[in-house]
Amino acid sequence: MGIEEANKAYNSLMDDYRKPKISGENCKLKFINYKVIDKENVSQYKEYEQKQINTILEMDDFYDLDMVDVIDSNTKEILYQFYFFDYGSGSLFKNETTKEIGVVCQHGFEFMEYFEDEESAFDYFKSLVDLHEAYNSFEGKISQFVEFSLEDFFDDFFDDFGYQFPEMKGVKEYLKSKNMENLTGKFNK
Repeated sequence: MGIEEANKAYNSLMDDYRKPKISGENCKLKFINYKVIDKENVSQYKEYEQKQINTILEMDDFYDLDMVDVIDSNTKEILYQFYFFDYGSGSLFKNETTKEIGVVCQHGFEFMEYFEDEESAFDYFKSLVDLHEAYNSFEGKISQFVEFSLEDFFDDFFDDFGYQFPEMKGVKEYLKSKNMENLTGKFNK
């Protein structure tokens, strides 16, 4: 099998994987304005996008570089720019800034900021669920597989912070509202 055939086989598998896994009707966040970034012509993008792209390209000269805007579904306000690049990597920037607030490393997503109290922990958790839903309902072709592992979140949360916020008020109800009740057992550790 030659390189061209291998690429076709890979793209065929990825096309099937990239199909939306959930309906986007009730998602709090949505991905819009998908684009493949032309690294050779960065000047064509908005000034803040140029800065974000250059921040990423300072790390390495990646083969693929995709970007989506992340919006609040209700207000239609753009909240973040989310970039995806080679080897299961990515960067989530606060809208129109170079403040990187989340990363994808080896396909797993993590926020870069941790929480200080129960309220911020719950906000962090809801944002992770919301990004997970936006990613899994997106109909575009993002080049990289990203796992928003709620199970890993719970494991990390309880290993590091469970003793501080043992009840996490509202989390069980939030999971039930998203049809993710199977994860509530993590609270009974």
